Amino acid sequence: AVFKYGIRTTEFFKDYDRMNCGVITDNQFICGLMACCGKQAHLGRQETALVADHYRTENGRVCYRRFCHLMENAYNIPELEKKPTQTVFRPQPGTITKTQLSLPSMEEQTVQDILLRLAEQVKTRRLLTYPSFKDFDRSKAYTRGMSVAQFKRMLSFVSLDLSETEMMLICRKFKFPNSDDINYAAFLQEIDNGYVGKSTDLPEEETGGDTIATARPPEDRAPRQHQRDLTELLGRIRDHTVRKRVR
Repeated sequence: AVFKYGIRTTEFFKDYDRMNCGVITDNQFICGLMACCGKQAHLGRQETALVADHYRTENGRVCYRRFCHLMENAYNIPELEKKPTQTVFRPQPGTITKTQLSLPSMEEQTVQDILLRLAEQVKTRRLLTYPSFKDFDRSKAYTRGMSVAQFKRMLSFVSLDLSETEMMLICRKFKFPNSDDINYAAFLQEIDNGYVGKSTDLPEEETGGDTIATARPPEDRAPRQHQRDLTELLGRIRDHTVRKRVR
């Protein structure tokens, strides 16, 4: 929740720490934690009490700095500017992408038929779909996810009507594996040729021959990383000029 919503946890605790010693009382920590991410992480009083017990010191107070350090540096190395010789782990391209779920063959064929029909409607009516969908993104179009209710609302807004059964299949296909949000960016890439999102392809020499879900057929995959990057960059520029009507 802290990473997803961009929460600065220290801001919710430092006002209690007037001596800047890094520890506060148990009640202050619980109040700060509930204000920080209680709603976003769906925390209850019992859960916050367990977190407070984990960071409790010998004198009965709670070390909030250890908690904030863990929350804000879960995906990065702190004070990296002071460590010029630090070796930073860099994941291979495509390894942290959010892949689509696999459906049974009959349902997969039905989904492809639905996507082809929607793509034809988008092309015929020249719809600009991405600007409408990204307004409902939970973090300024960075997470590429929205709730099911928001997804249904936006399909209705752009007049892409689906039956209940079709909507259920589409939601199952494009739902994130670890949450109930819908990957609207992957959905738009399937129905809108004018929108170019991130590719999920990995070259075979980087994967060791293993195959993963790709947005394009293997035979259309570009052989080199810099060629894929250039194609993606030109596509994003083209999408921006079309949406913003830049001459």
